[in-house]
Parts: sequence; C-alpha cells; structure tokens
Amino acid sequence: MVLMLTERQLVALSRSGDTAAFGTLVDRHRVLALRLAYAIVGDGAEDAVQDAFLKAFRKLASFRDDADSAPWIYTIVLNESRNRRRSRTRRQRLELRVRPLGDCTVESAEDSAAAGPCSNSESARRLRDLMNATAKLWRCDSF
Repeated sequence: MVLMLTERQLVALSRSGDTAAFGTLVDRHRVLALRLAYAIVGDGAEDAVQDAFLKAFRKLASFRDDADSAPWIYTIVLNESRNRRRSRTRRQRLELRVRPLGDCTVESAEDSAAAGPCSNSESARRLRDLMNATAKLWRCDSF
C-alpha cells in the first residue's frame, strides 16, 4: 500500500510518524543518494547516506509541503558527504603534521627542522596526549 503513494503523500505520512512511509522514501532515493555520496566521499558513502537520511527524518517538519522531496533529500546527502570529505582531509593533514619517530613525535615540519626530531620529548608527549583526546572527542581512531 505504501509503495503506491506519491512522494508528497509519503512525506505527509512520514511527518505524522509513519516510519514505513519514510522507509519507502529512503528505498526510492537510496541508489542515487549512494552514487552522489560515493562521487564525493568515496569509502564511507554508506555512512554519509545513512546520516543524511537520519537528518532528513529529523527535519521533516521544516520541509515545505509544495516542494519536491528529491532535491531536498539529495541536498542533505551532498552536504553530509562534503562535510565528511572536509573532515577526512583535515584529519589527513593533521596526521601528516604529527608523525611518530621512534619514541618521540615531531610537531610540524618547521619545528623539526629547527629543533631536531627528539629535542623536546615533553612537548611531543603533550601533543600526542592532546591529539588522542581530540580523537576521542571526534570518535575516531587515536593518532
């Protein structure tokens, strides 16, 4: 029965709490959403799409009745994918700046050239502790 409904009807039912109707919307848009996310973020596209659909469900109340749901959903998917790519890029840059050398860490290329790789192991330990605490806050692997 839910499969025969229009997009607007599905959105209206979803707004009233019908999760099956929202599931049908997800099924209708999942393939294209995954393609869009994969084009932007690559690996992790499934997570981006899942989070995007979750955000869409939470924001159903703000969806305009006269609008088409597809562009709205795909915009959320694109934004979530871009955010994930941006976050991954920042994390990769940070990993390049902080790299282990034996039992010490070099803070950055400029500092290592001036001070030598293990000149200040206390600073290296503090930086490593800070990076691991930050990783825990962002729920990612430790550095």
